[in-house]
Amino acid sequence: MRITSKVSRVGSLPLALAVLVGCATAAPYPPPTTGQVAQVEGALAAARAAGAELDERALRHLRLAEVQLTEAKQYLAVGQNRAATQMLVQAEADADLSKMLERQAEATAEARAAESELRETKATQSRP
Repeated sequence: MRITSKVSRVGSLPLALAVLVGCATAAPYPPPTTGQVAQVEGALAAARAAGAELDERALRHLRLAEVQLTEAKQYLAVGQNRAATQMLVQAEADADLSKMLERQAEATAEARAAESELRETKATQSRP
């Protein structure tokens, strides 16, 4: 029994080394597709169309997304595919956030205008 256990431990050493070497030489990260880049560019265009340049917070995230897209393209050019993909994901998220912040600012402005109109109406109706 004792001999069998020593043999199985020694026999598993090459297997463990093969697994370790296999993990260290993993396949390279695939580059982002042109569709992924186009999706980010579309998100930026949608944010601009929504008026993201009109709101300070939205504009900040729009500019950040533009910088991230540029960085993603630079990473892609030098073969840093994982970094390029991560930048594209972040750029799309910031572009979407920019669009949502503009929509929020627009909705807030509309709500304030409606409140003001309501107050004026109430003040007019309360006068004899």
